[in-house]
Amino acid sequence: MATSTPEKDNDVDYQLSLGCPNILNRSSWNARPYTNRDNLTLPVTHIVVHQLEDLNSTMNPQDCIKKIKELQDEHVTLLGWSDIGYNFILCNDNDDQQQIYTSRGWKHIAAHCKGFNSNLLGIGVMGNYTDIKSLNAFKSLIQCGIIKNDIIENFTLVGHKHTTDIYEYYLKYFRNVTDLQYSNQASSTQTRRYLRLDIFLPFYCTSLYYCANNNNNQEEK
Repeated sequence: MATSTPEKDNDVDYQLSLGCPNILNRSSWNARPYTNRDNLTLPVTHIVVHQLEDLNSTMNPQDCIKKIKELQDEHVTLLGWSDIGYNFILCNDNDDQQQIYTSRGWKHIAAHCKGFNSNLLGIGVMGNYTDIKSLNAFKSLIQCGIIKNDIIENFTLVGHKHTTDIYEYYLKYFRNVTDLQYSNQASSTQTRRYLRLDIFLPFYCTSLYYCANNNNNQEEK
């Protein structure tokens, strides 16, 4: 069961474990303090991938910081949430490796998949998600979570209803990656719980904005 975290913003949770990539903490993008947090029950079983910017957009570190701050402002100021809605955001097409920015991090429930946030991590991708730098960043982040025991080894990859292309692409690409295991087959229990489940594969979250607009802008856990 989720437990509440006091109003305290620090980077203790983001110290790197052996075998993890460089993960930028919240201070790297000048995050505003969150107002409240609930803790995830770890390890999580599902990873939700979201496309946050146009496929053809090219973003440098300054662009990334600007966009992430704008996204946090939208979620906090306009929607009335306690913080930005994702756990991590991948961005920056200019460097050798796409950067990983901490949003809510490994330990805290985010707000990106209506009704099911308590047992999943939400990862947003800005820029070209088909680029090898982006794919490697995603893979290294997931492997880090498995090493830290924050993600189960045979996790389930989930897509978002409004950005299904990135999910379908990831399914095809990572199917041939032998050192990253995932499941895209839902159990009978999951079939009853998730809003949409195709008969062969994917299941998608309901819309982030649908969640907000139909709950008087209240953040849903």
